[in-house]
Amino acid sequence: MFKLLDLHIVIYLSYDCNLRCSYCVINFDKFVMNDTTINQISWFIVDNYSKFKNVFVEFIWWEPLLQREKIIKIISSTNISPNIKFQITTNWTIIDDHIYNSFIVNIDKVNLSYNENYFDNNKSFVRISDKIKNKNNININFIYDPRKNLEDIKNNFLFVVKQWYKSINILPIVLVYKYEKNDFENLISFINFVLKFKYILNLEFIYYIQEKSNHFEFTINPDGSILWDNMGTAEQFFWVKNNINKSIWYIWNLNFEEIYDNLQNYSYIDYLKNISITWNVNQDYKNLLFLSNLLKKYNDKESFRNI
Repeated sequence: MFKLLDLHIVIYLSYDCNLRCSYCVINFDKFVMNDTTINQISWFIVDNYSKFKNVFVEFIWWEPLLQREKIIKIISSTNISPNIKFQITTNWTIIDDHIYNSFIVNIDKVNLSYNENYFDNNKSFVRISDKIKNKNNININFIYDPRKNLEDIKNNFLFVVKQWYKSINILPIVLVYKYEKNDFENLISFINFVLKFKYILNLEFIYYIQEKSNHFEFTINPDGSILWDNMGTAEQFFWVKNNINKSIWYIWNLNFEEIYDNLQNYSYIDYLKNISITWNVNQDYKNLLFLSNLLKKYNDKESFRNI
């Protein structure tokens, strides 16, 4: 049933972060995943990796490097097959030579978030960049607010390019507020500016909503509970509750067949509406869908050639 699917396991090791970005609406506390749950995750990966085409194990949200020893433990106990691949998304602010050399060099995909904390602090980003020996293994998540000054956004993008990064993910902030006409105009203006670099950069436009039939994803919270998302989106974070998530599974009692059957009956439009309802903001699902389709168009490599 699953052999043609990619399994994507997203792991939240804690609810702690060393930054407080203005656009971030998550809650922070000191709850950290315990060793029992770490072991359950490792056993689960070892027991199930052969059922899937690839298994992507991703450490993301809040700041995963605050729990680097737990990351090392999971990787060391599950790095047993080429089809198990490890990813991390980090703000990189606490990187040092030991962290880099001890396990970052062995991670298949590293997403480095360049956000508002670096917009007015380029020296800090240079210090971080100097720690990276192989920038070909680094994807920059360029996170920006379309409501901000367009020239400032462009200048920061140029600064990243001048640091010799070749893979840049473009992530406009979404779901925090309702996009107005001018916001969309700024967003499109910036994208058209970015596209001038399409021949020297690997560009991806993220935060669009897309169903992926070959993609099977779930998130593990620090307490071992499971949230599901087979849409492959960046928007459905842990607080999005849907009909599936009314029944919470835990890493130690997963039933793939049962979950898979439930996911097949989940409506895409209901998914968008659930996002809008869960976020107590002025955003609506039609607005999200418009943004989704816009960014998806730019992410189409065939369209790239015609722009």
